[in-house]
Amino acid sequence: MKHFLAIGIVMGMALLSLLGCTKHTDKSAGKVLNAALVSDIKGLDPVTSNDLYTHIALVQVYEGLLQYNYLKRPYELEPLLSQAMPVISEDGVTYTFRLRENIFFHDDPAFNGMARPLKASDVVFSFKRVADPHLKSPNWWSFEGRIEGLDEFRKKLLTFKPPIDYDAYHVSGLAAPDDRTIVIKLTRPYRQFPYILTMAHTLIIAPEVVKKYGEEFLNHAVGTGPFVLKDWIRNQKLIFKRNSKYWDATYPTEGEPQDQIQGLLVDSGKKVPFVDEITLWVYVESQPLWLNFLQGNLDFGGIPKEAYDSVFDEKGEIKEEIKRKKIVITKEEDPDIVFFVFNMEDPIVGKNKFLRQAVNCAIDRAEMINLFYNNRAVIANGPIPPGIWGYDPNLKNPYSFDLERAKGLKIKARELYQMSGGKGDIPTILYDITNSTVARQLAEQVSHELTKIGLKIETRVGTWPQFQERMAKKQTQFTSYAWNADYPDPENFLQLLYSKNESPGPNSANFKNKEYDLLYEKMRDMADGPERLEIIRKMVKIIHEEVPWVLMSHRIGYPIRHGWVRNFKRHAVSPGLFKYVDIDPAEKKKILPLLR
Repeated sequence: MKHFLAIGIVMGMALLSLLGCTKHTDKSAGKVLNAALVSDIKGLDPVTSNDLYTHIALVQVYEGLLQYNYLKRPYELEPLLSQAMPVISEDGVTYTFRLRENIFFHDDPAFNGMARPLKASDVVFSFKRVADPHLKSPNWWSFEGRIEGLDEFRKKLLTFKPPIDYDAYHVSGLAAPDDRTIVIKLTRPYRQFPYILTMAHTLIIAPEVVKKYGEEFLNHAVGTGPFVLKDWIRNQKLIFKRNSKYWDATYPTEGEPQDQIQGLLVDSGKKVPFVDEITLWVYVESQPLWLNFLQGNLDFGGIPKEAYDSVFDEKGEIKEEIKRKKIVITKEEDPDIVFFVFNMEDPIVGKNKFLRQAVNCAIDRAEMINLFYNNRAVIANGPIPPGIWGYDPNLKNPYSFDLERAKGLKIKARELYQMSGGKGDIPTILYDITNSTVARQLAEQVSHELTKIGLKIETRVGTWPQFQERMAKKQTQFTSYAWNADYPDPENFLQLLYSKNESPGPNSANFKNKEYDLLYEKMRDMADGPERLEIIRKMVKIIHEEVPWVLMSHRIGYPIRHGWVRNFKRHAVSPGLFKYVDIDPAEKKKILPLLR
């Protein structure tokens, strides 16, 4: 999904779905929700999306068959474009969906002035696009080998040049027997499949729009969602207006016990969306974003590390001056992992396990968490975060911080490098980062710690899209990353090192280990239980020994919002569900003077 996150961007924010804005509000629009993306996005094509920021923009416009319930925890799936949860065959292979009635795409010239209803064939078309090798979807991993006939369809398309008429090529596992029925046949049972159908690349698009705009389709988002793309100024903002023809989706009627107390069920059963317009402002730097929040120019967001002391006292309690301003702060565990990635295909770091082990032992995780998160994170000893089944609180990383051991491993790494034909010491390591202040600060800290064991790094700076492109093309050597759960299952984290998911897929380390792959293939379809847990432990042991990553931390989120924001409940797995959020103009008018 959306969850390749450059640490240089997100380390400045405790909240993954960090939001902010500037003063440029169109008061004529009525209720306006101002939010922010902490990085610009490449485009609005669901098939090519693979990061959080694009996901947030896409779900305003597009919808999929399923979604997560906004309020329920643990996270629970519910129908979206599908009128009910799918009917699943006894053998767990065939999924049958029935679409809701009277759902229409946004008005667009591609439809020649006609109201265009959603059809089952649109679902088939959208899923076939994920398989199109010419589009190079980084999300193909989620479908590969899983839908009957889709891999063969992908291979067939390699022999043709786009544009390609998908209808000319039958896929046995994707059928639309009528306009409202979709039948998906898997190659084998895959219990995570419903979760996949909430991810951005499975959002439903209309073939007419793709055909009309061609290569420019990524700039013309036309879906069935609650908002319509109104304007997009690159590197500045995206504006969405309320879809006046949106179907009768409503605010949830159930949630957690405390949701009633917190006023999150007041609007139960009411039609959404509540606001008239959303503006997503692009804000790479955290400090100006934070200042805008304090001035009331944004509605909700996260607390950057440099602002921590102005919000919390020495006991970690919220300061009275913050409370007086009616600012609301909560605390939540993030289902994520922060890590550094070695490119295992690189001839230096990928071929020298002693070097990777030395780097692991040289980095002081506790110090990093203190410097960049104000201790709002816990050290990661394995790939599975707290809150996800399979997390082991007693797990220990055998290559945790140990400076003296790191020095010894560095000597072994240098000897191995020279035995392999290298001359002198290990060359300077290239470290890719994004173009933010926090990313540069992180690079300085990494350089400082690695210098202690005689290693040098060279920093290469790029925009978020440039950073992603280098990762996809295997052009990096060492970089910082984070992964937030696409769905609440350990498989979603363990697939990050499955060889078939190598770049441009989510295996950004390009890690290949036959034993790990066999264990993964056995584990992924198993039900939770002792046998699955035992396999996971064996996989984690391989990760520890081969060290394709430097395991760093699991973050703790501190969502922060103003008192005029209603119905706000952070959704860490599927951020951006702004159709449920409301703004109280009268309350905002009362609170704004308190901020001045």
